[in-house]
Amino acid sequence: MDYINGGELFFHIKRGVRLDEDEVRFYAGQVVLALEYLHKHGIIYRDLKPENILLSHTGYLILTDFGLSKTGLYAQNDRTNTFCGTPEYMAPEVLIGQPYTKSIDWWSLGTLMFELFCGTTPFYSRDVREMYTKILTQQLYIPSELSPACRSIIELFLQRDPIYRLSDPMMIKKHSFFKTIDWIKLLKMELRPPLIPKVSGIADTRFVDPTFLKMPIEEEEEENSFEEISFTQEDSHHPSSSPSKGPAFQNFTYIPTY
Repeated sequence: MDYINGGELFFHIKRGVRLDEDEVRFYAGQVVLALEYLHKHGIIYRDLKPENILLSHTGYLILTDFGLSKTGLYAQNDRTNTFCGTPEYMAPEVLIGQPYTKSIDWWSLGTLMFELFCGTTPFYSRDVREMYTKILTQQLYIPSELSPACRSIIELFLQRDPIYRLSDPMMIKKHSFFKTIDWIKLLKMELRPPLIPKVSGIADTRFVDPTFLKMPIEEEEEENSFEEISFTQEDSHHPSSSPSKGPAFQNFTYIPTY
């Protein structure tokens, strides 16, 4: 795998780095291009969150961790129904067990943009059940200090009914929030990033979360030694929930998702 030592986007957020609209536009624009590419190739990402977005030494984003992704959905209305994802970013149709399309990724992007602006997700609660209820029923509140264009695109991404959700990449790119983005230059990485991690060589780990640096290096498990377990781990920041197998997760905690 590529070695990316610019740190998780989450790592920079939790250090108190608050982003303005130009910075969010730069990062969100890259996620738009990434999701557009994945969806074009029949892939639903299903776990968009700051922990899965890394900064390279150039300041551009790297989307990682495709463990919950679903392939083979090429048509616009192709659907799947597996209950999985990270609670704060899961779309309403996933929570209620309704078959869903690639539009769930755009809900997650709206949640991510809200978090980049406000420092927390829009329906956050420490109680997961309460958070699910908020995602399904609570009125969305967007701080008035955000620009009308910013409020508009978040509202369009966070439409509970996927029929009304902003999900067409072409329409997303034309939204007023992104009017200053040169999409060709962004794709070619010709725009100057707002943050270029100051790393000195490949051994520099200053932007790597200490949680991972302190983890023990274990011997490789023997092949075909898997056991059945019910749920995946709760990761160091946001728990991802889906059925899983394997002793690699036997020492992790988990949360019920039902």
